[in-house]
Amino acid sequence: MRSTRVLGSKAAKVQKHLVDNVLKNNNCGMNRKFSTNVKLYAPPAHYVSINPATGELMAQFQCQSDKELNEKINKSVAAFKEWNGEFPKHISSTKELTDYINERVDFRTEILMNPLIEVLQQNKEKYAKMMSLEMGKPISQAYAEIDKCCSLIDYYKKNSKQFLAPKVVAENDKIIQQVVNQPLGPILQCAPFNFPFWQVIRFCISSMYVGNSVLIRHNHQVPQTALLIEEAFVKALQKSKASDVLIEGLYQNLFITNEQVSNTISDSRIRGVAFTGSTQVGRIIGEQSGRNLKKHILELGGSDAFIILKDADIDQAIKDAIISRHNNNGQTCISAKRFIVESSIKKQVEERLAEAIKSLKMGDPLDSKNDLGPMARKDLRDKLVDQIKLSLDQGATLLVGGNVPSDEKLKNGFFVEPTLITNVKEDNYAFQNELFGPVTSIIEARDEEHAIELANQSCYGLGGSVYTKDIAKGHSLALRLDVGLSFVNGFVKSAPELPFGGTKDSGYGRECGQEGISEWSNIKTVVIQK
Repeated sequence: MRSTRVLGSKAAKVQKHLVDNVLKNNNCGMNRKFSTNVKLYAPPAHYVSINPATGELMAQFQCQSDKELNEKINKSVAAFKEWNGEFPKHISSTKELTDYINERVDFRTEILMNPLIEVLQQNKEKYAKMMSLEMGKPISQAYAEIDKCCSLIDYYKKNSKQFLAPKVVAENDKIIQQVVNQPLGPILQCAPFNFPFWQVIRFCISSMYVGNSVLIRHNHQVPQTALLIEEAFVKALQKSKASDVLIEGLYQNLFITNEQVSNTISDSRIRGVAFTGSTQVGRIIGEQSGRNLKKHILELGGSDAFIILKDADIDQAIKDAIISRHNNNGQTCISAKRFIVESSIKKQVEERLAEAIKSLKMGDPLDSKNDLGPMARKDLRDKLVDQIKLSLDQGATLLVGGNVPSDEKLKNGFFVEPTLITNVKEDNYAFQNELFGPVTSIIEARDEEHAIELANQSCYGLGGSVYTKDIAKGHSLALRLDVGLSFVNGFVKSAPELPFGGTKDSGYGRECGQEGISEWSNIKTVVIQK
């Protein structure tokens, strides 16, 4: 284990300044201004593993040197070349091209994907436990995350040949016109803390099936999990007796600074960038990628609307609302955050939600009896408490929670009581911003038209749900939501077969589904005159 220097009290002041600035200025209304010339808060040690349930320092790691980073990029380039093999010197038909593509898919499945599923399942307990220890994920959800990763790998195993098959526009005795998906090269991903296995697997499996190699700069607070993910890929490649070039270069973890991230994006050997995280940082990554003309996708924040109409199945809506808002301790970009309820059922929904939220059990995430663990970091907890207070100061009404718990057993951890606020108006902080934690905000709507208007009155556009027994009406309303994912009588969730991504300040680009293949392809037009 490497050590690193601590920035001390100066860093703490920088952190407080950032939180204060966010509270004052990060309203995502139409009049806000944004500058990419901001100094991002650097944590006391760039890669620090702290148990958020206890506040215990578990490990810390030094960033890699520029020389080490350069070597890793070189290894990624070499692995990319071997991963794609020798291209046929003669291709006389679309069938021969298809045969070559299918051979590469079979090779990738055999050499990596099959053994990777085995390694993930064999080490599920170790991987799940580390997620719970480093970012507070309830252990049952951590197990489910590993299973979901395996299901995504299996999905692309079964479908990549179809997705990568050349599209024939015309083929006759005079001309061949094809559209072909070809790899780009080494791709950099900046991954988030909240789904540390899933977010990485979701990106890299589709990218690798196209033929790309990957470099993963994981979030600074989950370094041990990041190393375990790299270990899983290495073990899988070793299991299949892959070459040293692939073992050392196909999947690599990076411990690098923000400045090194910028330098990596500008490096001509890097051909694409994937980022999942806050809208603020996403703007900076997007600006840097655009300046360097790099293909990139941004999966950013969300403030998803959860519309409950007066003809909804209230029992189902309440059940789904609790799951959606409190999954992963409320630290989910697609969790429901703004609960828009028709006036005639508002009081009933308030009472039912309050009862359900009060019944949630909070505590050690390794104890499967608990529904909620801690926030992932102390600064995130403190920021959320400040946001709740600000929302109340601006006119919202507190029904449940609202502070750190008084339980002595939780005092050293980064816990926040599951919170319910109501009477949230359009100009309230909780309406206009993403509260990344277990806070449920109720917003009153006059009718379904007003509900859709309120739902779309947000700078975010990730997901949204509509609850109604009138399926045709629900379908129409779902199509009118200005988001990337719309659900009727169900809460927003990701799945391997469905494209995932948002609009507006929630970013652009798609992962999963066939779109996850296309995003990391050079979609090439090929025309052969005979």
